[in-house]
Amino acid sequence: FVPEGRLRDSIAERAREGVDVRLLVPGPKTDAKPVRLAGRSHYEELLEAGVRIFEYQPGMMHAKTVVVDEIWTLVGSANMDKRSVTLNEENLIGISDPRFAAEVQRGLETDFHRSAEINLEEFRRRGLGSRLLERMSRLLIEQY
Repeated sequence: FVPEGRLRDSIAERAREGVDVRLLVPGPKTDAKPVRLAGRSHYEELLEAGVRIFEYQPGMMHAKTVVVDEIWTLVGSANMDKRSVTLNEENLIGISDPRFAAEVQRGLETDFHRSAEINLEEFRRRGLGSRLLERMSRLLIEQY
């Protein structure tokens, strides 16, 4: 999850408007550590806007799923990054079905409980080394 500027702005704006915006992203058990670090470089601005961010703990997570207003569900292969949008031929499918949305939401809720929620104040106290790795990863990912 390395969202480009317009997507970050839209997510943050919805959260500031009072929408329950929660992100479930890969935790420390991932095969794409530089991508995870690059994504973490955007956490502070999202957290400041009121977005809740959860890092999945039990193992790898590769799902791309969105539930909107208990009606719409998006599922697919598209990552939330510039490369997926501009270069890769990845897709999402939209499903308008409250029953399907409820089932997906139940699964997401289970995963939220298996995740560590990122706290803004604690995140701000992370070390200089972590900040530098995140920034460097972000620059490298943008070139990828």
